[in-house]
Amino acid sequence: MFIHHFHALNIFFLIILCQFTHANEILSVEHSVEYENLLLQVTQIHTQAKLNHYAWRDTGKMIIDASKLAHQGEFMQANKLLRQAYQECILAEQQSSTQSDLSELIPYYLK
Repeated sequence: MFIHHFHALNIFFLIILCQFTHANEILSVEHSVEYENLLLQVTQIHTQAKLNHYAWRDTGKMIIDASKLAHQGEFMQANKLLRQAYQECILAEQQSSTQSDLSELIPYYLK
């Protein structure tokens, strides 16, 4: 139960940080809107990956680094990091699916 609350707080923190960076934006509105949309998508998919135990180690760090970049007004670099984090989440899900399928090939007496 504590883990679910922690993930909810993590998402809440990232959304607050996203809104704070929006108030201080230097670049165009398009990049900040794209950043906010990407941040929401990536945090949702990453939270799902963590709950299902297939999240990669550095994906969370990439999301935090993207938030720091956005706070500094560097939305293009933040968006690039968020796109990479999104791809990592997709690949992690595919890897998990592939590896769970391999367990079906193991004979019952070795399980």
